[in-house]
Amino acid sequence: MLPLILSPVSRIADTKEWPFHCAMFIFYLAAIYGGWYLFGLLFPRNLQLYGTLVWALSPALLTIAHTVMWDVPITAMNLWILALFIDAIRRERRDLIVACGIVTGLAAITKTNCLPLYFVIGGYLLATRKFRLFFLWLPGALVFPLAWIAHNIIVFGKVQYISTRLFNPIPGDVRYRFERNISFIGGSILFPLWWYWLFIKTEKVRRQTFISACAVAIWSGLLFYVLKFPFWFCLTYWVFGTVGLQALICMIFWWREPVAFASKRDRVLVSLYAFLYVVLMHGFPSASIRYMLPLLPCIVIIMLHYMQKLGPRELQWFRITNLTIIALLSIGLSIFNYLLGNACRKLPEDLMNRGCLPEHTWYFGRLSFDYYLFQAGFQNTLTSPHVPQEGDYLIEESIPADYPHAWHIPAKFTFENIDTLRYYYFPLRTSGLYAGFDGGSRLPYVLNRHNPVRQFILYRLRKKSGLP
Repeated sequence: MLPLILSPVSRIADTKEWPFHCAMFIFYLAAIYGGWYLFGLLFPRNLQLYGTLVWALSPALLTIAHTVMWDVPITAMNLWILALFIDAIRRERRDLIVACGIVTGLAAITKTNCLPLYFVIGGYLLATRKFRLFFLWLPGALVFPLAWIAHNIIVFGKVQYISTRLFNPIPGDVRYRFERNISFIGGSILFPLWWYWLFIKTEKVRRQTFISACAVAIWSGLLFYVLKFPFWFCLTYWVFGTVGLQALICMIFWWREPVAFASKRDRVLVSLYAFLYVVLMHGFPSASIRYMLPLLPCIVIIMLHYMQKLGPRELQWFRITNLTIIALLSIGLSIFNYLLGNACRKLPEDLMNRGCLPEHTWYFGRLSFDYYLFQAGFQNTLTSPHVPQEGDYLIEESIPADYPHAWHIPAKFTFENIDTLRYYYFPLRTSGLYAGFDGGSRLPYVLNRHNPVRQFILYRLRKKSGLP
């Protein structure tokens, strides 16, 4: 659905970037209001407001709020689908179940992250024999994806849903995603120390957290002794991973908790959605905070649930300190992300100032690195119709490292290192050198004051001696 929305924006924007970011910011607001709606169905008003503030300012959501990607829109849609369904069942409102079906269908042509909701909603309505509501929900939920499938077959001769090989349940890849996902959960909503504050206040969860800590400690030890990661990295991973694993367990089993405001049916629906989304998340191409974004409102729900275990004075201190820390952290991470993108924006001009003409300068990469160089006319080694010649230049992204510099360059060339371009120094990192907001490492963010935010190495192509 997103290309349909951005198509008219592209006509208005021309070469300007801000109209796209403004258009995407609407989905950020929709995600916030969807959180307000869902939290209000499960908690009293004071916790509803606080949960919405935490969700809006969380490192996971705020730092990618305006990016031109599908993750915030599908998160907003999933929130609205779940909230509309719970509200429709609670109040027996047919108009809400129809609206839920329409949003479900729109989500299905946006991204496959909505798939768990088909099982949650369809499964619940059939299991409870609410056939009238099922057939009110079903048309909206099916008409858009079926129309999209028909379009795929007519235009491309295949179905996008099953031709992209999105899901990959190879055990090694599942392990790779799981070890990152628990760490990302531990730092994407709250700073980990505040999770420990909540978990230690509840005796049953305190015991469970100790078990989670032992399990993650074993894995952290393997990272240190086998893979030779620095001790500080393994210790930090243990801190993040322990609370992330415990929060995930609490979310999946939330339906068993006694809650005054939310019914057991509501808790079952939320926990089932969380469980199915976790299963889906481990079939995605990689681990990334943006991939898990639709799950994270459920983690906010766990935070709100255990906040009720705090005394009045302790609750006040928790609210103030927690909100302050995550706001500062999110702003810092957002600044880093801006600097990360702005470095690529400045790169083409800096290369030309060094005499690297676009028609004789090669690169291979993706995202902002590819976007700005391609717009300026530089040669992508994979897509350019031309062939590299001796004396041409090659630019490699070394921090954060992505693809090796020899990618798709003929083997007859060697690489003469002639310059290094460094951009910005900022202590908080979401990518590069142990930081992996996008899945490149096991920690969502780290501190690093000694290396540039982005670094590029410039090479000149030379023929190997003895070759024609």
